[in-house]
Amino acid sequence: MSTMRCSGKMTGSMRLNYPLNMTVEFDSGSGYETPGTEIVNTTYTFPEGEDGTIRINGHCNRVVSDCLMWYDVSADVNSSSVTARVQTAGTQLFNGRVKVIMLVAAYDG
Repeated sequence: MSTMRCSGKMTGSMRLNYPLNMTVEFDSGSGYETPGTEIVNTTYTFPEGEDGTIRINGHCNRVVSDCLMWYDVSADVNSSSVTARVQTAGTQLFNGRVKVIMLVAAYDG
């Protein structure tokens, strides 16, 4: 099982909402495909007694000023050399910076 995880810096503020569009592309050896295009448009409020996570959809969360995304790319990995890229477009100059892209591989064996 392989999962690609991405973390895009959402805003320069923990509380304010600066909408952000993110396109995630993954190349497993046969060309780029797009596992997800995310539109993040939500205000963060500090929770009382909660964990602090705002669910955007089934594979995208906002935690304070970060947007965390994950995609199952298990069926797509057919090469030992894979590439991922994230394109961002936001409403402010400082948002949309990508912090990390990682491929997590786990094998049952």
